[in-house]
Amino acid sequence: MLFTRISKSVLYSLLGMITFSWVGLIESVHAQRSKDQRSKHRAHSPRNELNKRVQNEVIGVWVGDYQCDQDHHSLLLEVSKSRHGKLMAVFHGLYQDHEYLSFEMRAQVVKAKRKLKLEFVPGRWLTKPDHDFMRVAMKARIHHDELKGSIEHQQCGQVSARRLDCDFSESQSCSRRDRGLFAQYLNRYGDLKPSPQERERRRHARQTQAERLAEKKRLAEEKRLAEKKRLAEKKRLAEEKRLAEEKRLAEEKRLAEEKRLAEEKRAMEAKDFQIALQGLKGASFDPQRLSILSLMMQRSYISSSQGQQILESFTFDPKRIEALKLMRDRIVDLDGVFLLLEAFTFDAQRLRASKILSGLQQVHTRKSSRQSGSNKRAAELIEPMEEKLFQGLN
Repeated sequence: MLFTRISKSVLYSLLGMITFSWVGLIESVHAQRSKDQRSKHRAHSPRNELNKRVQNEVIGVWVGDYQCDQDHHSLLLEVSKSRHGKLMAVFHGLYQDHEYLSFEMRAQVVKAKRKLKLEFVPGRWLTKPDHDFMRVAMKARIHHDELKGSIEHQQCGQVSARRLDCDFSESQSCSRRDRGLFAQYLNRYGDLKPSPQERERRRHARQTQAERLAEKKRLAEEKRLAEKKRLAEKKRLAEEKRLAEEKRLAEEKRLAEEKRLAEEKRAMEAKDFQIALQGLKGASFDPQRLSILSLMMQRSYISSSQGQQILESFTFDPKRIEALKLMRDRIVDLDGVFLLLEAFTFDAQRLRASKILSGLQQVHTRKSSRQSGSNKRAAELIEPMEEKLFQGLN
C-alpha cells in the first residue's frame, strides 16, 4: 500500500513537470512569431518606405535653372539630411549668370505617390548679394532624377533641375564640369570659394603674417648673433686673461730662474779664492796649474778680477790662452773682462784672448733675449781693445 501511494505521487509530479515544460515552449514559439511579424510589419511600414525613397530619389545635388523677372537663371540645389534626420537644402542661384546668391531651406515631403511632392521653406542667408533680393519658397515634384516645380513669388515662375551622380562628399566630389557655372563659386566639396575681395584680404593677411614672422625671425637672428658675439667677446677676454696670466707666470718663472742661476753663478768668496789661488801658484809648472784649474772650474764660478789673478799665476801666454778657454764659461760678470787682457804679455796672444772673449759675449747674447747693460759695456770695452791690437800688429 505504501509503495503504491509513493509511486502515484511521483507519477503525478512527473506529469506536472512535463506539462509545465510544454506550456513554456509553446509560449516562447508564439512570442517569437509575434516578434517576427512586428519586425516584418515595421520593415514594410509607409514611413520606412518614404525614408528609403527620399534617400534614393531626393538626397543629392541638383543642377538646372529657375525663372525670375522673365529670365532664366542657373540653379544648384543641394539636398541633404541633418543629424536629427530632418530634410535640409541649400539654394545656390546665379542671377543673370553672374550675381551669386545662396540661402538655406527646410524641405518636407507633402505627398508620396508615383511622384514625390516637396515643399521648400527659405531659411537664413548664406551669401546675400548687394542688390535687394528676397529668399523665396519653392514647390517641386521629383520623379526619375528630374525635378519640376515653381517658385512661390509673383515675379518668378518655373524651376527645372536634374540630379547629378555626385553629392559633394569626399568619396563622390563634383567635378568642374558637374558644377558648371558654379565652379567659380563652389569647390568640388560644395564649399564656397572666397570672393576676389576675400582673396585679397586673405592674401594681405598672409603677407602681413609672413612679414611679422620674418621680422620676428630677423629679431631672433639678431639676438642670436648678438649673443654669439657676446660669448665670443667673453671667450676672447677670457683667452686674453689666460694668456696674460700665462705670460705673468712665465715671467715670474724666468725671473726666478735668473735669480736661481745668478745665485748658482755667484763668484767664489774671497777667502776660498785665495786658498785656490795659492794652490795654483804652488804648482811647479803651467801644465799642473791647468789641471788644477780644470778641476776648480768644474765646481766654481769666478769674477773678472779673479780670472785676471789666475791668468797672472801662469808663466807663459800660450798657457794663459788655454787657461782662459777653461775659465771663459765660468766668468759671472762681463764688466771687467778687459782686465783679463792685461794679464797677457804679447799683443798676438792678447788678440787671441780678445777673440775668445768675443765668443763669450756672443754666448751670453744667445742665452738672453734682452742684453743687459753690463754685456753692452763689456762689448764696448772689448771692441776698442781689439782695434788697438790690430793696429799694433799692422
